[in-house]
Amino acid sequence: MSDKNEYKPSERIDWGFIALLGFIAGTFINPVFIFRTGSIALYRPQLILGVAALIGLLFGLISRSRTLNWTSIQTSYSIYILTALLSLLNLASNTDTSSSVDKISTLLKTWLMLVLIGAYAGNSRLFKICFNFFIFVVVLVQIHSLKAIIAGVDYTEGRFDIFLGQVSNPDYVGCFFAFMIPVLLEIYLQREKLLSKMLFLGSALASLFLLVKTQTRGAFLALLVVLVLWVIKKNKRYERIKISFITIICLVIFGTLTAGPGGTFFDRMSTIFIRETRERDANVVARLELWKQGIRIWRKFPVLGAGVGGMDPHEDMDGDYTGGVGLTKRSLHQSFIQVLAEQGAVGGLAFLVFLFSIFRSLSRTKKWCKEKGANDILSIANGLQLGMIGLLISAFFISIQDAWVLIFFSGFTVSTYTISSVRG
Repeated sequence: MSDKNEYKPSERIDWGFIALLGFIAGTFINPVFIFRTGSIALYRPQLILGVAALIGLLFGLISRSRTLNWTSIQTSYSIYILTALLSLLNLASNTDTSSSVDKISTLLKTWLMLVLIGAYAGNSRLFKICFNFFIFVVVLVQIHSLKAIIAGVDYTEGRFDIFLGQVSNPDYVGCFFAFMIPVLLEIYLQREKLLSKMLFLGSALASLFLLVKTQTRGAFLALLVVLVLWVIKKNKRYERIKISFITIICLVIFGTLTAGPGGTFFDRMSTIFIRETRERDANVVARLELWKQGIRIWRKFPVLGAGVGGMDPHEDMDGDYTGGVGLTKRSLHQSFIQVLAEQGAVGGLAFLVFLFSIFRSLSRTKKWCKEKGANDILSIANGLQLGMIGLLISAFFISIQDAWVLIFFSGFTVSTYTISSVRG
């Protein structure tokens, strides 16, 4: 590419970039749950920090000191959001639109985050700061989680539950740590200093321990598939086999020692493979009914769906399955069915295109890294792609189509792709 497309050395850390780092921290660490002091508490700090970061972005664009990187990932996600807005056309019969407003608000916030990461982490220097800060925040979450476990935190039906982002649910927490394991292991292999390697390996094993404590079946399946794919990669295969062996041993130890009301971690995981056990699991039965309900709603509104947050008027499920809670206020526990039910075939296609654009960008980035020997970016790209595979597996069991971790991963994909394109 020509010199005019190269990033200038003057790219600096302005207050908008600092606000973005605060945005990342505010998304994963809520002071309400960690630093509560009497009646004074911050509510959704990522909203305040998001506004500050947006102002910083606009100021940078106006002063021409900030390059706004735009790829097919942002384009496809923008189209996905537009389909969500179009789906609201089918909400005329729904007088309660509070859930719709909340979901649309979440989509717009994730879109803003995607744009911000692309703008502020699009060159090597700022990307390293932004990504390393993200890893640092993950470690803080791990430390806080471990502290809560040591202090004797209360469990929900034997499952560890901690606030993460805007979601407090063991399934989401377990899947988040499943996503992080391949990223941390890839960075572990790339580091040369022993202390740095051990820190990343320790963080990966801490993620594994917390995953086990949540007893999340989707995360367990995702982890197994990701480890297999991680091992069969040609580069450093022997070391990958060794680390996978250590991971499996730790998984067995953690899983055997972690017991809930229904038994050990592996007793719960057996419901995935043993039909008799699965048929006795109330959560599994309820989830299957939710999926059927989602498909039924999609057939009723095949093109644009029932509207984001607008499935309540169309449900006819037995209250025993929903616990008296409407479909608007609970997920279908299946990302693709959720998108189809709420946004129809148009939204479902847009969501698939968004996911495909992420994988395509990562593949192109990896190809460039191998040609140029950029091992630092290559390790992150490998980890992101494996994490995305784990994400898709988990997406068949929980609704994560607008989850923060998906946007972080896609945002960092935009950054690595931009870096490789500009350098190339």
